[in-house]
Amino acid sequence: MNKKIIYNIVLYTIFTFLLVLTMFKVKDLTRDYILEIQNNAGDINKISEGLGQQNLSPEEIKEAEGKINYVTSVANKGLIMNYFILPFAIFILFLIFRLIYWKINVNTKINNIILLSLIEFILSGLLVYYLLRYLDYKLLAGEKSSLLIPLIFGILLFIINYFSYILFVKDRNYKNMIKFSFKYFKKLILYHSLIFITNLIYFIVIFVIFSLTYLEYSIILPSIVLFLIIIGLVIEKYYFIKKVSSLQL
Repeated sequence: MNKKIIYNIVLYTIFTFLLVLTMFKVKDLTRDYILEIQNNAGDINKISEGLGQQNLSPEEIKEAEGKINYVTSVANKGLIMNYFILPFAIFILFLIFRLIYWKINVNTKINNIILLSLIEFILSGLLVYYLLRYLDYKLLAGEKSSLLIPLIFGILLFIINYFSYILFVKDRNYKNMIKFSFKYFKKLILYHSLIFITNLIYFIVIFVIFSLTYLEYSIILPSIVLFLIIIGLVIEKYYFIKKVSSLQL
């Protein structure tokens, strides 16, 4: 097997392990915050009842304020952890992975990788957010949401991902990248579509593994499946890079 393919499989495996580990760590911290809030829920209820009856002393009111502030602080930590720290940590992992991957394979300029990775990460986040909102609306009768919005973000992500891969391989300016992308669209779209779909399956399996840990089910089988997907994804990208490198503007 080609050495680059082996290096890329190892790199993907390490990235996947760190990604899942980060998600597990945040899950554990979030669970601790929720338990802490639940442990103080009884005291908060007593405080609410006391305030409603207006029979608390100044000392008790001061103590109640401290308790409420503490619970609010714990809740805020949970929100910050899930809405800011987790996305930032995932993006840093994603960026480091991409920098190493494209440096190993084609020695791409760092500034191109950073800019396009940021755009793709934002689009991916919006896609997941609006897709979850739509699923919540359809399955759990949540707030009304349209499938059109995640579909738009999915198409944009596909287009940007296609252009970025070509830019990373050819390492040209953006104008030439766009010309090249359109010129060889018919020759490259099948390769890229396969990579894009495999990437989606890759992240879906990661989400399944993460979800199974909540249910305390075995993750051995989905982990094996994930590793096989990694091998397939690495091979697909290897031949895509090879194909793009053989073409001239």
